[in-house]
Formats: sequence, C-alpha cells, structure tokens
Amino acid sequence: NVNMLSTLSYSRTLESQADNEGMKLMVNNRINPVGMKFLMEDLKRLNKEVPSGISFLSTHPLTDERIKNADAFSKKYSQLNEPLNDELKSLWDQLKHSR
Repeated sequence: NVNMLSTLSYSRTLESQADNEGMKLMVNNRINPVGMKFLMEDLKRLNKEVPSGISFLSTHPLTDERIKNADAFSKKYSQLNEPLNDELKSLWDQLKHSR
C-alpha cells in the first residue's frame, strides 16, 4: 500500500506539470490560458471532488488547487485577451455563434 500511495503522489505531480505545459502551449499559440481555469471550474461544477481529508488517495491534484494554479498562471498573460487583428476577431465571433 505504501508503494501505491507514493505512486499517487507522483501522479498528482505529473498532472500539475501537464496543466502547466498545456498552459505554456496555449501561450505559445497566443491563446489566453485563462481557458484552463474555466475548464477546471467546469470540472469542479460537474464532478464530485474527493474530500480534502483524503486527497492523498487521488491521482489528480484537488480541483481548487488546479484552479488557483491556472488563475495565477493566466494573470501573467492578460495581454492575450486582445484579438490579434480585426479579421481574426471576426472569425472567432463567427465560431462562437455557430454552436
């Protein structure tokens, strides 16, 4: 059981690193990483979370921790809220309204 618990901790670390690498990819592609925060908030709303007292049994970090991490990361890139140009903004608006 000790080996299993140490593996879970390692898995949580990998998940945190994956979140950060995903947000770095977003920034590299000029996408505001605040979308990661919104995704985590949706996940929290849609899924029951493991109680914090037994979070050491989870393979993922607590969603609240992931939200805080994504929020802190995305605040550094608020300039990405601005569209690249009018043409891209128009295309984005069309995509949003075509759902």
